Amino acid sequence: AQFKAFTPYTGTYTPPTGCGRPGRWSKVVLRMDGNVKGRQYDRLGYLDIGGVQVFRTSTPEPAQDGIDWSVQKDVTEYAKTLSSAQSVDMLIGNVVNDTYTGVLDVKVTLTFYAPGPGRTSSAPDQVIPLSDQDSVTTGASLTVPRNSERILAEVYATGSGGGCEEFWYSATTPNASYSCQGGDDGPYREVQVSVDGKVAGIASPYPNVWTGGWSPYLWSVIPSPTAFDVRPLTFDLTPFAGLLNDGKAHTVDVQVVGVPAGQTGWSAPTNVLVWQDAH
Repeated sequence: AQFKAFTPYTGTYTPPTGCGRPGRWSKVVLRMDGNVKGRQYDRLGYLDIGGVQVFRTSTPEPAQDGIDWSVQKDVTEYAKTLSSAQSVDMLIGNVVNDTYTGVLDVKVTLTFYAPGPGRTSSAPDQVIPLSDQDSVTTGASLTVPRNSERILAEVYATGSGGGCEEFWYSATTPNASYSCQGGDDGPYREVQVSVDGKVAGIASPYPNVWTGGWSPYLWSVIPSPTAFDVRPLTFDLTPFAGLLNDGKAHTVDVQVVGVPAGQTGWSAPTNVLVWQDAH
């Protein structure tokens, strides 16, 4: 697909044949190849399969002659989602005009590895998406199978969008003269997951330095870690399994603590991974 605006690519995915039983592959690897030339900002993007966010990425800033890049990610944990036909949504929001001419041309492939001796996968039995890619999850409803024995939440928390939260890790307290002020806590940010109003986990987000951030010396010629493969924070909700696996709907909230009141810029799409008792 070519991304020139903020219109998502939509399509369909069908499981491959001839490389093992669907969902029981020993490994699945996603690869994205891209190229762009001209003048363009760095852009943030995502890939959803069946509503599950499987990949989150940003892009390099191009040269006039163009730049190619690629990134690979092990997506074996989403084997359950990949075991049946699914919708596909991908977006790398972009602006193309007389000044910013770079069109993002990308290709995504999946490589499946058949099971074999010594090659096994411990992928979860269910992957449940909680939110879309443009929001922080508030009051999402979650119902898990009654035989759930291990439950993880993975949160793709990113501060971006061109505002101060894109550089949250350098925010100051209000008494400083710097334009990006981070409230009384300065640059402190904390991703917090709650179940039915009870805090279930906290974690510090990773300070992603996008390729448009601060200075080319931070990313050229090598981008900062995770800039092209934004990794989720993982929260172990297994201690709440006795509450969650009663067959009823429960409320899950994801919030970013430390963001000044009224300030936007964070998104936190969330997947819940569930392992079930086979007996």
